[in-house]
Amino acid sequence: NNAYSLSPEVKAQLESLGYYQGDPTQNRIIDKGEYYVVINNPSVDSPIFVYARDIEGIKYTRMMSPQVMEKEAEKYCKERLGSNSKAKPQQALNDHTTFYYCDEIINTQEKFNLSTTAWICTMSSDILGNYYTQDSHLNYYKRELKKLKKQRMTNDSFKLCIKEFNKYNYDYVYDFKRQRKAHKDKFTNDDFIYSVKVKLLDVLQQQGSQKLVNAQQKKMETCSAYGFEVGSDPFGQCIFKLMELELEYAKLENERMRLEGQRQQAELNNQNDLAQSLALQSMAAAQDKSLRIQQFGMFMQGLQQLTQPTPSLLNPKITCNQFGGQFRCW
Repeated sequence: NNAYSLSPEVKAQLESLGYYQGDPTQNRIIDKGEYYVVINNPSVDSPIFVYARDIEGIKYTRMMSPQVMEKEAEKYCKERLGSNSKAKPQQALNDHTTFYYCDEIINTQEKFNLSTTAWICTMSSDILGNYYTQDSHLNYYKRELKKLKKQRMTNDSFKLCIKEFNKYNYDYVYDFKRQRKAHKDKFTNDDFIYSVKVKLLDVLQQQGSQKLVNAQQKKMETCSAYGFEVGSDPFGQCIFKLMELELEYAKLENERMRLEGQRQQAELNNQNDLAQSLALQSMAAAQDKSLRIQQFGMFMQGLQQLTQPTPSLLNPKITCNQFGGQFRCW
């Protein structure tokens, strides 16, 4: 449902971040209301942050959630509010749970039978609506115009909009849009989402505890797959090395994110040479993460040969995933 606004650059990011992965059969609605729904899916991590560009070409960070969760949320919203509704992720309540707002899409032009010109002018409704409450309308508009870099309307265009709106009962249009904004703010503000999180606290904490248990169990399964006996010294070394890998992996990922943030800032400042240098350093940090996993595998194979008469032929695939701000490897 995001395909209409995604550039090839963003799609490539989503692919690498696992946006298209996940098991839809593990979707679970753990809370809901007429205008919101909370989706949990333990097979994917949420949220996903991607870098996108606005119509001015300026980069910004956009929060998304895995596709399997978005589809489930949108299905719920359409069932409640109709086919013209959208599920918009607002906040991740934990690594596998996202709060969505159900936004009912209404065509203002059709609802109020506006001309095309008037409808285009409603793009500036937050400014134009204040036209009716300001003493110095045009001066107020000019001040607001400076704040909105995306706004391209000239003074003549502004006057044309006011003239067009005078053909309609625009006070009613503006009141309608203001009420819709207030309604949306009610269900998307931090206080409301926090109240939902408090209500679900026991469920979310139970999931967090279960993840830690599962991560430890997976470590044991990995070390057993190498042929090490539970409780033996090689088994203990294997567990220790996995924990050590988690720390190294997290350090490299933090370094990669720091470099990526600096690269984004350098691009915004048109420091192209610096941005290119930071990009190469970021790629090197990402490659180092893969190298650490390979080194772990080589160490385990060497430990097998030293401690086992007939080393296991299995070579478990090692993965590292982020849970609650921490990396777990197995």
